[in-house]
Amino acid sequence: MADGLIRNFSGPDLAQSCDISSSMLRATDSLWLNRLRKAKIKVTCSLLKIASLGLVYALVSSAPVMPIGATDREALSNTQTPTAIRESPAGLQTQLDAILRIAKTKNAKQFDDLVNDLQIPESATWFSANFGEELGSALAATYKSSWKDYEDAIVRMFRDEASGKHLQVFVKEYSPSTPAPSDSFIQAILQNSKNPLKLYTAGVGKDHPIDSLPGIYVYIQGSFRVVNWQTFYGLPNVKPARMRVATSVAMSQLIRQVNPVRFEEARQKHLQGTVLLHVVIDRDGSVVRVDPVSGPPELIQESVEAVRQWRFKPTLLNGDPVEVDTTVAIVYSKAE
Repeated sequence: MADGLIRNFSGPDLAQSCDISSSMLRATDSLWLNRLRKAKIKVTCSLLKIASLGLVYALVSSAPVMPIGATDREALSNTQTPTAIRESPAGLQTQLDAILRIAKTKNAKQFDDLVNDLQIPESATWFSANFGEELGSALAATYKSSWKDYEDAIVRMFRDEASGKHLQVFVKEYSPSTPAPSDSFIQAILQNSKNPLKLYTAGVGKDHPIDSLPGIYVYIQGSFRVVNWQTFYGLPNVKPARMRVATSVAMSQLIRQVNPVRFEEARQKHLQGTVLLHVVIDRDGSVVRVDPVSGPPELIQESVEAVRQWRFKPTLLNGDPVEVDTTVAIVYSKAE
């Protein structure tokens, strides 16, 4: 019966019939013929649908399943929207661990991108929202003007830590809801903030933090950003603790030393002598200020540039990091 129906409605007639247009139904004046054709059309279209579904199923079932290759998996993963880092000590630890791992792989582009992401986006808006318009503008100006030098210090510090044996990151959280920190500097930052603010510091070590990672961290727009300590020196009633130490004591804490490269003029003149420099070391061990005291003028600039890249272990006073005020000497001899 089905064969007969299909033979009676084959070719263009069948395609038009399956559409069941009103013009087709007006093709004849005979009521019984109309009814018969409509009945045939319904049966024929149903059979065709069943046959089509069967054909599709057979094609799909027989088609080979192709595995997703590594390139495809990478492409798929790259299309996924990255999730924001949680605002928690564990979240900061994850972010800093990632930077240290990349620093160890020597992937310069990715490392630079991660370090650059530590900068506060729209810093003027953030500082003004948390410390008021006038004070916030001053803090933002300091932050912006000091970022380039501080970014260089961050790069050196992360690379130094990545080359070490201990890579475990330790994080401390400070907020109005946590016990008052013994660090008076952090207390002052929290007290001056107009909004409940969470601050974080980080260090690295094997079983406990030995070295500090740069600055103080805040959570902004789904990621942690870093603020250098100097920026917060502009807060009222904030005076960072500073210790004056002897040159020998300071040099015993030196963990990264860059030797000066003598300028061509100095080489040609075979200059020698000692350049004495006044140095201020920040709470995290980076050098934040270098002032020449004495020495051959031709050798002073290169000495200053070298010492700015030095790094020291943080100096603690009653368990809290402090600034260090000291003097260092760069000696040039004929052998150089």
